[in-house]
Amino acid sequence: MDFSRPSFILQVPIVLHLLMNVAAVCISLKESERRAEFSAYADRHGMQFTFVDAVTPDDIRDGKVPSGCKVDLSDLRWTKHVPHDARRKAAPILFTEIADAYSHILCWRKAKRLDVDFLAVFEDDVEILRPFEQMDFSGSWDLKYISDRMPANTLGRAWGNRYGSEGYVLSKRGLDRALKIFSTLYMPLDLQLIAPFHFDRGGPVRFGGPVVKGGRVSDVKRGRNMLCRIGRCV
Repeated sequence: MDFSRPSFILQVPIVLHLLMNVAAVCISLKESERRAEFSAYADRHGMQFTFVDAVTPDDIRDGKVPSGCKVDLSDLRWTKHVPHDARRKAAPILFTEIADAYSHILCWRKAKRLDVDFLAVFEDDVEILRPFEQMDFSGSWDLKYISDRMPANTLGRAWGNRYGSEGYVLSKRGLDRALKIFSTLYMPLDLQLIAPFHFDRGGPVRFGGPVVKGGRVSDVKRGRNMLCRIGRCV
């Protein structure tokens, strides 16, 4: 996983002509045919990014996993809230979902070491809709969804039963909190990111309600103008 390429850090101008360090990555299997299509979408809008090789189930079997991140399946009550997901009938978390979570966690850790202000994470099955510079970085928030799949309420807060991790941005504070939350993996990544007891709020697992129980509206948001959407290659 090489983040040393200059394109990993984007200098994006913001209000008062200050500069902030913004990293944009796309998680993709090393030999995936989707890379060419994602690159074409990104190039169309002048978006710089770095491909990150996704962790695979074979990597997990070979012990190539992030240190300090354990998997705990001792409490599976949350699966009652997703009765229509056929995958949960096979297993609470699939090998591929564990690998997916590890891929994202490794990106977060690298961004933390590089001390970026914001990390934008894409998966390779999305279509980029507009230039990255149109992303709104203002306000105080931890996690902002920039894909069209996550619905929002009238306050701009992520809200609803459609999940996904194909396009989101973490602030510097959000990176710290996400890494703390994922010291233990017990749900698929997209569910664990938005479960309402996260970001140190406490409370039971519930779906279809506020994504952060008792949290500020600014904690988890859905961008007004979506930057990406699930592409045709899904």
